[in-house]
Amino acid sequence: MNAQYCPCVCMAHPYTANIINLLPAQRRMVEIFIENERRTLTIEHTGALRELLSRVGVLPETVLIVRDGDLVTEEDDVGDARRVELLSVISGG
Repeated sequence: MNAQYCPCVCMAHPYTANIINLLPAQRRMVEIFIENERRTLTIEHTGALRELLSRVGVLPETVLIVRDGDLVTEEDDVGDARRVELLSVISGG
């Protein structure tokens, strides 16, 4: 079977890979909950969580990042997340 006419959509076939690379980037809206400010906002973001923190003015060392219920680090990407929670880090002595 010629890969050009393959019915599956996977990156293994050069034809499919070329079509996917030509598609426009999809707009990804992410809901951001900032606990210490008690506010929720929705922004468009597809990159690293570190960049997201910078955009909303939050220092990485002051929060725990929860992406769709999973604890992640600032090194991770937003990916296909629908919600990111920035939970305040509390320490005491």
